[in-house]
Parts: sequence; C-alpha cells; structure tokens
Amino acid sequence: MRRFLDLTLSGLGAAVLLIAVFVLGPELETRFFPVYSKFEIERIRPIDATSSEVVFRYTKYRECVPQGFSWYMGEPGAAFRQMKVIPSDPDESPPIRPLGKNLSVPYVIDATPDQIRDRTFGEIFNRCHFAWSSRSVIYP
Repeated sequence: MRRFLDLTLSGLGAAVLLIAVFVLGPELETRFFPVYSKFEIERIRPIDATSSEVVFRYTKYRECVPQGFSWYMGEPGAAFRQMKVIPSDPDESPPIRPLGKNLSVPYVIDATPDQIRDRTFGEIFNRCHFAWSSRSVIYP
C-alpha cells in the first residue's frame, strides 16, 4: 500500500510540475527572455486624417521563427481594438532581421501619430522552441 501511495503522489507531483512548466513557461519567457526589445519610433508621418507611416528602431535578441504581430489601440487589460498594420509597400514582405540593432520597414498603421505615440501597444509572436509560441511586448 505504501508503494502504491508513493507512486501515486510521485505521478501527481510530476503532472503538476509539467502543467506548471506549460502555464508559467510562456509568461516567464515573455518577461525575462523576449525576442525583441521595446520598439521606439524612428520616424512617423501622417498619410491622411486616419493613418500614419511609421518606422521603428529596435534590438533583436534571439533567433526565432516569426509567426506574426498584433497592434492594438486602447489599454492592455481594458478596452482595446486591433489595428490594421501593413507594410507601406505591400508587394514586398518584410525581411527577417539579423540579431542586434535594426530598423523596421515602413508600416502604415490606421491611427494618427498622436494616437500611435499615446494610445497603442503591440506584440510579436515567434516560435523559439517546440513547446509554445513566444510573445514579445514591443510597444510602448
């Protein structure tokens, strides 16, 4: 009976540890091992009354496979909406940048320069290993 109880508790402990890795792992990686630094605006210019062209400056820390990005207007954890963000030259896909300091391609974002500076936030998703997708909070 004692052996059965030891095996059961060991199995439960391993299951809890495995669940903790997959629940806490992505959050710890986002916080302590991001793929990108925070993005800073290098240039911004209004295109019309509702959109702007923006180039960002950033540092790429890790070599991972890009999976996409999202930009939002509003407050994280409160009300926000996803924004349309496209390269200013839609026929040319953005290149995968090397490690180190980089400039982004120009992006057209459906917001005014003031809105981009004060009311937006962004994140990039990457595959760095098999277990989960990595998320880097890149702006602000």
